[in-house]
Amino acid sequence: SQNIMNLDEREVVELSAHLSQMYDLGELEIILASSRSNDQHFYDGDYTAEPTFIFDGDFLLRAPFASAGKNDVDAWTVETRFTAEPVDKFRWSLSAFYQDKERDNQIDFLDDIPGDVQKKRADFSDSDVYLTIADINSSQAWAVAGQANIDVTSKLELTLALRYDSDSRESYDPFNAEETFAKKRFDQWQPKVSLAYQLSNEQLIYAGYSKGFRSGGFNEPAPDISRTFDKELSDSYELGMKDSYWSGAVSLNASVFYIEQANAQITQFNVDTLTLENLGIDEVEIKGAEVEVNYAISSSLSTRVGFGIVDSEIIEFDSFPTLEGLSQVWVSDYNASAALNYSGEIGENWLLDSHIGISLIGPRYYNIDAPELKTGSAAFVNANVRLTCDDWHFQLYADNLFDKRMAEDVFLLGDGVSEFVRQPNTPRQFGVELGYQF
Repeated sequence: SQNIMNLDEREVVELSAHLSQMYDLGELEIILASSRSNDQHFYDGDYTAEPTFIFDGDFLLRAPFASAGKNDVDAWTVETRFTAEPVDKFRWSLSAFYQDKERDNQIDFLDDIPGDVQKKRADFSDSDVYLTIADINSSQAWAVAGQANIDVTSKLELTLALRYDSDSRESYDPFNAEETFAKKRFDQWQPKVSLAYQLSNEQLIYAGYSKGFRSGGFNEPAPDISRTFDKELSDSYELGMKDSYWSGAVSLNASVFYIEQANAQITQFNVDTLTLENLGIDEVEIKGAEVEVNYAISSSLSTRVGFGIVDSEIIEFDSFPTLEGLSQVWVSDYNASAALNYSGEIGENWLLDSHIGISLIGPRYYNIDAPELKTGSAAFVNANVRLTCDDWHFQLYADNLFDKRMAEDVFLLGDGVSEFVRQPNTPRQFGVELGYQF
């Protein structure tokens, strides 16, 4: 129970344009996008309606408080891609990407005295603020990539790809910019190679390797927390097959994979500094398998079923060696999904598209201080119905249709009243969308 009425509001504005032009050599595509989001929240920081004050000698160990925050993000993106016309047994494409993003994040902590009186945001004033954590974080990221597909024989295809990413980041506390300013660039070459062999018209097998990259960044300025967290790298290996049956009405995709991660990034709530802290696990190994079956019941109705199993292990974690040998944080042991889709004409100019899907998320743990605390599995249902007429479309959707609740994070609070705190998933949401394409 809590004594503070929570507030969670978000405004999002997104604009995008997609331009394409055909040339003799191939097709050029340009995508421009801009987005702005403004998030505000206000909630019970101690997660209880208890008035308890706990003292240890002369030190106050617990006092009720509220938390008010904002998270504003502005970004614009340019992406280009050129896909060349096939020449004999050779196909190629080039792409480039640029993004400029700024995130303004601030959290205020306010005294909530006595702690057992129901309050809302208007009941607090600026004089109640006893701590502010603020961070302005910006990123200028760009990438270039190329891919070539070569038909070695009539049945064997070789794919070669190479991508380079560069991400320059800055971070500072606007109330103490000079002492907290940090800047660093993270970059990486990422090769990819795969072979695909067509055993028959209905059966394909493939094998591949790829290098993965996730940029590093900065933690919010706070004592005893590393200001910088480094980039994450991965080496992925995959073997798979794609089969089709009954003249293509049924398709079966199956694969096994092995991934080595270096500096695998995780995010934890640090109760000592009241900030989110990004950490890097030195070495992680992940093995798994996935199966997916698609069945076209008719020209309008289709279904899909998928299942995946993951065996992850922390090989090395110098900061928390007690976790070595355990599974990766936040990684479920298994996942499954199923969906039913319908697409068909109704009337002369109307097209109806509908979808209902269920996803099963397997057990996982969230907190490096308590890996024994695992969630159970949970199933979520999403659905949408879309009507299209010429350039107009109208859509109704529901996420988490049956309002299934599941912890999305668990962290140690240890304030004498609440030992652990669970943050629940997003409740049921309904939405309406009206769009026009021009």
